[in-house]
Amino acid sequence: MPIQLFGPKVDEFIIMGHHFLRLEEDSLSHFKTGFFDLLQDGGKVKAFIKRRKEIKNPDIMSKVEQEYVLKDEWYIKSGHNYFEIKGKRSLLKVLSDRKNEVKEFLKTNKARFRNDHERQLIEVVLYYNSIVNNKGS
Repeated sequence: MPIQLFGPKVDEFIIMGHHFLRLEEDSLSHFKTGFFDLLQDGGKVKAFIKRRKEIKNPDIMSKVEQEYVLKDEWYIKSGHNYFEIKGKRSLLKVLSDRKNEVKEFLKTNKARFRNDHERQLIEVVLYYNSIVNNKGS
């Protein structure tokens, strides 16, 4: 039997080592209210992922054999705002105060967002937070 949470009553939970937070949509956010997996915390910015599944080619007649595809969305929280990260360009825009350092980090580490978006985002946020914490804002 699947577990279903009543969102307004649950702020956060941890399951199988993943820390999920309920984030509320507001006028500036580009996502719907829901539970987001906290990928990286501990500094000026935080990284989140919204994991969901969609039915590929939904067909009401054939409910038995439906294929699901994973649709992940990545976000960075900076200050009080959430920014969707679709790739290198949007990442550099959000981290623009340290753009050159982040670009050099990506180049040095041969980061490829197409191959492993989640791992790359975690590494960049870790790096960004370390330079901001060491050098000040």
